[in-house]
Amino acid sequence: MEKWDPIGVKNSPEAADEYDGYRARIMQLLREEASPARIADFLDAAVQGMGLNPRRDSDLVVAELLVRWYPDSIARWKPGRSAP
Repeated sequence: MEKWDPIGVKNSPEAADEYDGYRARIMQLLREEASPARIADFLDAAVQGMGLNPRRDSDLVVAELLVRWYPDSIARWKPGRSAP
């Protein structure tokens, strides 16, 4: 929510779970090693589904951040490593 907040609710504690419904698909795309462009396509479609105009540039930036973050996140949980 810090990086992707198309409806602008990140400062509303009652909206902390607002985007949880998108998490499973994003994780699936990351496991599939989807490109940032493909993840941005999903984010764009989600924004359109909210009745808003997608912001391709910012959605692509978020997708690139996710693609860079994912391998490091997985590596932290490999057997033999202690959890953070």
